[in-house]
Amino acid sequence: MSQAESPTGKTPNAPEELSHVAEAVDRAVAEIMELKPEIEDVEVVPTESEPAIELAVFQIALPRVAAAAGGGSAAEGAGWVAGPPVAAITPEKPVAFEAGETKVIVVRSKEGLRAFRNACGHVSLPLDRAACNFEAGTLTCPWHGFTFDTDTGGCFSSPTRRLEPFPLREQDGIVWVRPQ
Repeated sequence: MSQAESPTGKTPNAPEELSHVAEAVDRAVAEIMELKPEIEDVEVVPTESEPAIELAVFQIALPRVAAAAGGGSAAEGAGWVAGPPVAAITPEKPVAFEAGETKVIVVRSKEGLRAFRNACGHVSLPLDRAACNFEAGTLTCPWHGFTFDTDTGGCFSSPTRRLEPFPLREQDGIVWVRPQ
């Protein structure tokens, strides 16, 4: 199936023996675009992992957050709240801030920045003085020693407990969080 024959026009040229893969990619792209109207474009980019088989990865373009009148950000109207500067978040210590009525901590993990409610999943005490272990990917509560995964918020000490995550984005060197 060629790009010209592709229903969405998103799949790159694929050998005949991989046409079923190209069709599945086209269906997935169409479904993504239908389910998430805020996504402006999905581009399928071939990789060069093996010359005989071209794999595809999705690059999804989300709308840029434009500056709002008065110097703020349009993200504020969409529930996003500005937090600390990205440079202020070190691997050694979480950074706490208030997003309206919600207390938030931001941690740096190997996968990037993560935002959670500033409340331990054990007894909801604040985590802003928690110990971060960047190499282990953990955040340890200073009150009772419960240890959490900095990527997922899952609790290693008690698997039924977890931190409440919040969506996070970085824009112009600032952390933006959308508490729920």
